[in-house]
Amino acid sequence: MPYKVQFVGLVCFLRDNGGRKVFLPDGRNPGEGIEPHYGSIVVAPDAVREVTGWSNEEEVKRGIFSLDPCSISIQAADVPGTFDASLHDGLLPELRRIDPAFEIDPRTAQTIGRLDIRQGTLRAYRVPGGEAVISQLEVPYDGAIEIFVTPRDGSAKRTIHIEAGTEIAVTNMALGGYDSVVAENGHFRIYEKLCSRPVRLTEPPAVADVPPSPSRHLLFARARPIGLSTSCSNTGCCTP
Repeated sequence: MPYKVQFVGLVCFLRDNGGRKVFLPDGRNPGEGIEPHYGSIVVAPDAVREVTGWSNEEEVKRGIFSLDPCSISIQAADVPGTFDASLHDGLLPELRRIDPAFEIDPRTAQTIGRLDIRQGTLRAYRVPGGEAVISQLEVPYDGAIEIFVTPRDGSAKRTIHIEAGTEIAVTNMALGGYDSVVAENGHFRIYEKLCSRPVRLTEPPAVADVPPSPSRHLLFARARPIGLSTSCSNTGCCTP
C-alpha cells in the first residue's frame, strides 16, 4: 500500500532533475532572538518494528527520532519513477521571489537534514489548525518501510524500520510547538542558512489558498490547534 510523508515547518524543496532535493535549514542557533528549531522524524510508536543507532530511548518509545546534521533516505522515495508536483509548485512561498539574490549551493547550505525525492505525488496543504503551507508526498510502495539516517559527522548510520503504510512526518520546528499564531516571529529568517551569500529575508506574503491537510498523523492530534503561522511554511527555490 502507498505511504505518505508529511513535511512540516521549515523545509525547502529544490527542483532537481525531475525530482526534488529537500533541505531542512539548521535552526539550532538562529541568533537575533529567534526561537531555535530542531529536525525530527515522527511516526506512530506502535508502527515501529525495529530501530538501530538511536540513543534517546524515551523519545524512541514515543516515535520521535531527533536529528543531528544528516542525510535521510526513505525507502522507495529516492528511487527514480513517476513524479508529480502539479498541485505543489507555485503554492509555496518562493525564496527567490522574496529575494532575487537567493541562491542555494548544496555544498555550503547549512542543514539539519536533507533528502532526495525521485517519485511519488507531492501536494501542498495547509497545516491543520494553522496557516502555514506543508507538503505531503505519497509514494507508491508496498511492504515495510526502511528509513536510513546518515550523520554528517561520520558516526554509524541509524535506521528506523516501520510497518507498511505508516504515515511519516519530517519536521523542522521549535521545541515548544505552535499553540497560537504569532505574526512576525522571525522563524522564516532561518531559511537564510541555506543561501550561498548573505541575504535578509522578509516574512512571506499570504500564501495561495490551499486546502487543509486531511492527514491523520499523530503530530496533528492535539487538544489545541497547532497554530503554525505562514512564516513557518515550507518553501520552494531554484534549481541547485
